[in-house]
Amino acid sequence: MGASKDERRDDELLERREMNCKDCGGRTNVTWTQKQLGGVRRLRKCHKCGFSAYTGEVWLALLPPPEPKPIYTKEEVAAMKKREVSTRRKNEDRRNNEET
Repeated sequence: MGASKDERRDDELLERREMNCKDCGGRTNVTWTQKQLGGVRRLRKCHKCGFSAYTGEVWLALLPPPEPKPIYTKEEVAAMKKREVSTRRKNEDRRNNEET
């Protein structure tokens, strides 16, 4: 199964991203890419001095999600449930009064 159109476009953008050579500071080009479990490994070569280096990219989606923070305190949740019940009872009483 091939990569989706979005994945290919993202890969092309990452390959075109300019990185500087750590030896001479010149521009580098991606000459080889390998997808691995959890990321991508690329071989980059300098235009100026010919130095080659590997870079790695890690997919953040594999990291565990952050612990969700509660929106309401337990007391606020209890108060909202109490309001819901009292509102529902008022509506039921109103309907019963309308029917009779």
